[in-house]
Amino acid sequence: MISLQDDQIRVEGDFNQQTIPALIAQGEDMVRAGAGVINLAAVDAVDSSAVAAVLGWMRLARASGRELRVTAAPAAFRSLSDLYGVSGFIFQESDDSNRAGV
Repeated sequence: MISLQDDQIRVEGDFNQQTIPALIAQGEDMVRAGAGVINLAAVDAVDSSAVAAVLGWMRLARASGRELRVTAAPAAFRSLSDLYGVSGFIFQESDDSNRAGV
């Protein structure tokens, strides 16, 4: 499930290959609506497709001259981001709030 609350894209439940098709377009619409944060606090399970979706939303925001910030990322999401070498793009390394569960 995905929702826009204030300026936050809130993803809940599983964020993986099975759920991504339904979430991608909704997330893109939320980015276009001005979201500034992707909140992953309520995410249960992730795989590499979640990392790809977040990178896509961030790319879309940057194309509009805005930045998206990821908060409360589960440890598994952070580990996958590290594994694929994209943590530097996704996380502001000086912001420890992005290290939920780490």
